[in-house]
Amino acid sequence: MFSLIIKEFKLRIKERRTYMLMFIMPMVFILLIGSVSSTKNIAFNIHYTDLDQTQMSKQLISSFGNSKGFRMINESDVQSAINYVENNKYPIYFIIPKGFQKETQAGKQPQIDVHFDPSSDISKAFLSALEGTAQSIEQQQIKQYIKAKAGNSADKILTPPFSVKRNEIASSQSMGIAQVLPGYTVMFAFFIITIMAQSFFRDKESGMLARLMATPIEKYGYMIGMWIPNFIVVLIQVTALYTFGHLYFKFSLGNVPALIIVTLLLAFVGTALGLFLTFISDNQQTVMIFVQLIVIGGSALGGLWFPIEILPSVIQKLAMIFPQYWIQRSYVSIFGHGGTLMSIWPNVVVLCGMGIVFFILAYFRYNKFYDKATN
Repeated sequence: MFSLIIKEFKLRIKERRTYMLMFIMPMVFILLIGSVSSTKNIAFNIHYTDLDQTQMSKQLISSFGNSKGFRMINESDVQSAINYVENNKYPIYFIIPKGFQKETQAGKQPQIDVHFDPSSDISKAFLSALEGTAQSIEQQQIKQYIKAKAGNSADKILTPPFSVKRNEIASSQSMGIAQVLPGYTVMFAFFIITIMAQSFFRDKESGMLARLMATPIEKYGYMIGMWIPNFIVVLIQVTALYTFGHLYFKFSLGNVPALIIVTLLLAFVGTALGLFLTFISDNQQTVMIFVQLIVIGGSALGGLWFPIEILPSVIQKLAMIFPQYWIQRSYVSIFGHGGTLMSIWPNVVVLCGMGIVFFILAYFRYNKFYDKATN
């Protein structure tokens, strides 16, 4: 059996698909999506024309330009800018009218003309900010009026009815990368199922498994000998991806003992599930259907692509049947909230149970797979 383990592991190292599917592709996804998620100073282009050119209009522009999230771009040609919005080249464009400062100081209500794409999130965000600025100015005017009329009673009138004390829960690092890095690592780790199925069916269809009957290897020795190299590959994959994330994103790996335990369980559950799906399938095509349903479906519903909290409560409950859900919860707790083994032990218990169940089911289904291959 030991020679089989060595042979299969060497084969994994030589195969290009192993590097592509288990290392290169996840690194590309993590690099692209993680870079966006970890960027704190993303600025969206907001186009405008200031026809007033007064101190008040310039202050309004600079208030947005100094804020995080917006980059103000002046447009000299009004009609061209409007055409760009209509042709979906600009998400939003606004015009400060001439006489803006004069009308505002006179108590009138000048109108800022805004052209925007209603489907754009950038437009929605800026419109909210613009309307919030108008409300802020209105509140300042109300305060000035009350102070002028109420005198010494103004402070009491303007005092809010209650105050809010903010108690933030400490997070060890950006939750963006704490979601993305483990999410795509776990998703691609489960693609070991594809590689395992291809190896088993390769030996079955080529007659290799039948020829092994003439060797001293035990019946279940073949199954274990094929399982262990793939288990090791997943461990190497996860170690490589987290090392990459640690070096590139300056990502803290959190509690190391908890990280090691969850990673071992990820490799165990993923490969045990791979054995089970392979042995209940008649061919590789059937396994690929399972991969799409369980790996892709589990990634989407299990919170690997985006925080599961944004999904409906029914979907959140459904996600609990997928091992990806419990693995991701464990990693996010370790990376984002300083989780330890004590805080994630329920997830560990569930994952141990899932892995054992998958392995036992694979053990009993292996007889049928083995008999078909050797007869």
